[in-house]
Amino acid sequence: MVSTKYKDPTDIENYNLGRIYIKKQSTNFYKICFYILYVIFGYIVLKDLNYFPSYFGGSGDFQNMFIDGNMDSTYYKPPLFKVYYMMFLSHNLTDIIYLLFIYEQQTDFHLMFLHHTCTISLIFFSHFTNHSHIGALVMFFHDIADIIVYYMRSIINSDCSGPHKIIGGIVLMIVYIYTRLFVFGKLIYCCMINQSDWNMMYTTLWYFMCFLYSIHCYWLLQIGKKVYNGIFKKEYDDTASFKKQLKQLN
Repeated sequence: MVSTKYKDPTDIENYNLGRIYIKKQSTNFYKICFYILYVIFGYIVLKDLNYFPSYFGGSGDFQNMFIDGNMDSTYYKPPLFKVYYMMFLSHNLTDIIYLLFIYEQQTDFHLMFLHHTCTISLIFFSHFTNHSHIGALVMFFHDIADIIVYYMRSIINSDCSGPHKIIGGIVLMIVYIYTRLFVFGKLIYCCMINQSDWNMMYTTLWYFMCFLYSIHCYWLLQIGKKVYNGIFKKEYDDTASFKKQLKQLN
């Protein structure tokens, strides 16, 4: 489950870290399974929509979301679309409860809280303003990278070989850049240039997406820093957030 260096009870700091990492492994394994199944489910639900892009296995284009210069509010909802949407909302609501009350607090707590708040706001308001077709695309793109994110979190503090961790980190960066920066950025740009009726709700949702995009840019830098440390410094540990917390407690 974790590296042997975290199992020595005489090394108090690393042993306490190991107890935290072991507990978090259950979360990592659960989320790997959840996101794999959720991506498969999302593809089945969304693949035949005329705005689901061809480079993800569909036959549509983002432009098809707009009619007469505005996003079509009477779009077709396939079977299980609402189930797909509400499952993701419930998952994020559960995650923010765990973040606030159950998980050990990390140094990126405030950023994670902002991310979860932004995501839940996007899901909730896009659903009630009938913009859930764009929300479904955002969900699908993000979940693909999350599979690798939690896979890397499951091995980063294990005895898995260094090259394996480095290759996994590089794959994560590639997928992250493609799904969360390139495709998501293209969707944001498409919404900006095609929408003519910038009402208050649409404007707010668009700025929420931009804020979410900026968080992803920051996280990409953090991933790149970890990959750099793994290649050139042979350091494969997770972030120092828990170590800092333990020192404060001591």
